[in-house]
Amino acid sequence: MRTATKAALLLGFLVLGGVYLSSRFAPAAGPGAQAFKTCRAAMTSQCLLDLGVEVAMIRAVAPTYSPAVQGLVETGRIDDAADILSRIWAAEGIAPDAIPAKIDRYLASHRIAAAIRSGLSVAAAVVQTPGVWTGRQIETAAIYLRQSSVGGALTPDQAADFAAVLSAFGGETPRARASNLVAAAEMMAEAGDRDGALAYLDRLREAAGATEQGTNDALARLLGPELLLRYFPTDRPYGKAPKYLQSARVTHDAPRAEAWLDRAFTIYATDGPWPDSSHLLRVVRQAAALGYDDRAFDLARRMDRLARTNGGPFPVFPHIHAAEALQAAGAPEPEIRDSIGLALADFPESGNTAVGFGLVGGVYTWGGSGIGRQAHYDLARILIALGDLNAATGLMEGIDAPYQAWQDALPEDVPLAALPVLLAAAEQALDPEQHLRLRALVASRFARNAPDAAQRDWIIATVEDVLARDTMGTREGRAAYGLVILTANSLERPDLAARAARRLGNGALSNRDYSDLLEAGVALAKVGP
Repeated sequence: MRTATKAALLLGFLVLGGVYLSSRFAPAAGPGAQAFKTCRAAMTSQCLLDLGVEVAMIRAVAPTYSPAVQGLVETGRIDDAADILSRIWAAEGIAPDAIPAKIDRYLASHRIAAAIRSGLSVAAAVVQTPGVWTGRQIETAAIYLRQSSVGGALTPDQAADFAAVLSAFGGETPRARASNLVAAAEMMAEAGDRDGALAYLDRLREAAGATEQGTNDALARLLGPELLLRYFPTDRPYGKAPKYLQSARVTHDAPRAEAWLDRAFTIYATDGPWPDSSHLLRVVRQAAALGYDDRAFDLARRMDRLARTNGGPFPVFPHIHAAEALQAAGAPEPEIRDSIGLALADFPESGNTAVGFGLVGGVYTWGGSGIGRQAHYDLARILIALGDLNAATGLMEGIDAPYQAWQDALPEDVPLAALPVLLAAAEQALDPEQHLRLRALVASRFARNAPDAAQRDWIIATVEDVLARDTMGTREGRAAYGLVILTANSLERPDLAARAARRLGNGALSNRDYSDLLEAGVALAKVGP
């Protein structure tokens, strides 16, 4: 009898414990199955966003942060985003009394932009918005306004108002004050007011540390190279090179532009025993892009000589970058292949070969640090441009993290005729969803670069194939649909963008993940109801 009583008591405790645990840790009651069915039957961005917010707020375990929350803010649902962020940050252990201020800082730029859209002046919008503590938040509000405006630009009055607010905002440090003054001058440049821009730049002298500031090309072009270098000087030789490159971009004086390119190259080439060949390559590419073909060719050959005599901190890459420079400058193929041959000859025989040392990472090995992998896909990209597809695909065989490697190996302007061979080789290393994503990526690149008729036909065929596949259950599939939306926008095909957004929506309604629901809702909001 006593044993039976103990057993009954134990069973009772277990039942009560189970009730407590289930109430404590089981998911709270959330959207019912009918809500998801209704949304699937008549899908709108609103129902997807409503479900995403509700799922995020009722989950027993708080959600982790997703960029989709930022997308929710961009649709105007700022309060919903604040609620989700509050739950996320509370679960991360942030003190409850610190969360409201953190949310205000996160949302400040959006709130400023929304207030201006509603009719407030820039100054009034900034004053009424909590959490504004840096000029960068005000600059970001201007970016959001540009994104939502016709033509993607501020009005001259808006630009002038932003400039006035930024210049008066100041900053806690001289560098912050200088940064705000430069931003104010950039706003005036956007408004086309050269005198107004100069007035703000004249105040830079009041801010110590302003010499290390930089600016965008719009203001640099408005100023001209002489004033650019006067207002943005630097005492550091290495800091001068980017400003010489910018001067070359904004001047119409070809001899002076070439001289600045040469100065920038010389600074990078004489920086220590091992010049950074990636910086040298940037100079050559800029010279070629500006149309200074002879200068680009001369600099590329100088780069090749440096690679042969000085080497670099890591093997192979000085020769790879020299080959890329020669290719960008239009050098004869034998010269490019000569640099490729030197790079291949430098390949270590073993993946365990030490090729460098870092204070943080310690010894870097050829096969264990990603260095060897990058060398393979960088060389493959050069060989693809030369049309040597057999050598290129041979370098890609067995490569680690194959999707990312193929993504980097395929040039932006990959020849359409080469794609069957290259995509067939990639298919051997990728799973079907990754391969579909890679094809969607190539389509998006073609679409944003003024495709010709043949490329456009290939793009449409690829997009239709992606939309015909049910791959929403995988991360790669969702990424492919996202790329289709970008492609459709570039081609001005809202019908294709809407189909891809609905594909995202159907998948999100199936897996009921808050992030996927928000992402799909935001995507559909941009292309439909």
